[in-house]
Amino acid sequence: MTRNRFKTVIYMKKLFTIGLLVAGSVLLGACEKDSKDPDEEHGYEEEAVLDAIYVVNAGNAAASIPASITVINNRLHRVRRDLYRKQNGRDMEGTPADVLANSLDNRIFIAYPDKDIVELIDGQTLKSLHKISTTGLFGDKGKGPKKMIWHFSHLLVLTDAGYMLSLSNELEAETAYEVGPRSTAMISLSRHNVIEVLHSGQGAEAPYLSGVRFTDGFSSYTMTSEELLTNPVEYIHVYDQYAAFILNAGNDGKAGSIILRKWDEEPALRKIADATFVCNGNDNNGNALFMVNTSTGVKPTYSKYNIITDAVSTFVEDGEKYPTAIAADYAYRNTICVTSRPSANKNSTENGHVTIYDLNGNIQGKYEVGVNPSFIGFGYVFERK
Repeated sequence: MTRNRFKTVIYMKKLFTIGLLVAGSVLLGACEKDSKDPDEEHGYEEEAVLDAIYVVNAGNAAASIPASITVINNRLHRVRRDLYRKQNGRDMEGTPADVLANSLDNRIFIAYPDKDIVELIDGQTLKSLHKISTTGLFGDKGKGPKKMIWHFSHLLVLTDAGYMLSLSNELEAETAYEVGPRSTAMISLSRHNVIEVLHSGQGAEAPYLSGVRFTDGFSSYTMTSEELLTNPVEYIHVYDQYAAFILNAGNDGKAGSIILRKWDEEPALRKIADATFVCNGNDNNGNALFMVNTSTGVKPTYSKYNIITDAVSTFVEDGEKYPTAIAADYAYRNTICVTSRPSANKNSTENGHVTIYDLNGNIQGKYEVGVNPSFIGFGYVFERK
């Protein structure tokens, strides 16, 4: 498999990407690099090489199948299933809603809304280090932690209770910001020092965007959505300071969609395409979105949207029949992964798969993982250039 490379300086600028960014060398038997490498002392340049693909499986609570983590060695094509339980001697805490990594010090955070817990896991060993009770720190405001992002040195946790919790880098409680009910996702706008939150809406209440602005003191804002914003569930960040994308979930049998969101036009929204899952990747600068649409009624369609040319094209002619997620590695984003169930049964008790594609839609590998694979992340090792 082709190895994806990028310079260390670029790697360090992407420290807080959502996903499971773990160092694969310890888990998968690769050689560790001495922290006092003489190459570094003499100024030799290193590159981070895609080493491992990590799949967090939601399991099936109704069938008493716990969540699990599967690790795929990207270079040796080896799979280690259920690695969390093997390392900790117990099952995961509950059903994960989100996974976040700090690539600087190999800390992994997993949110369990059914347990009101955010768990800290060692990124090299997958051993559990600490369980953070969000209700213990913030009371009822901490109920249902579900989404996490880094905003500078603050860990922000979105909750079902309608709050955004702020924890320090040392995981001490700071502040709980009220952002409103039915929040589904958030994004950090470092250029504006703003956190923006999506709200799905319910009943007579339309979906909307809310924001917490930290510049010159705390202030908040809300923006009523246009007709295109029907059920926003996810932000897709691109490396453009003036735009991002919003994924709508489908309602009442209607297709989901991907919407362009311009920051400096309030709120400038434009539909790009029908989509159920989407990720950012390709072209070294994040100039493409890879999309899966499962609402066709026949078979899912796999397509690519070029942000520069504003064109949509087919990515894979005959992709996975029952996809559950799509992700691109956060380096040069040259590896696209799609997880899937083995059948149409959403309450499956059988192991799913992850299929790995290159940028041309050619299959690079397909591996059995766990039950209901839901999140994909990527691990890197440093090598001398």
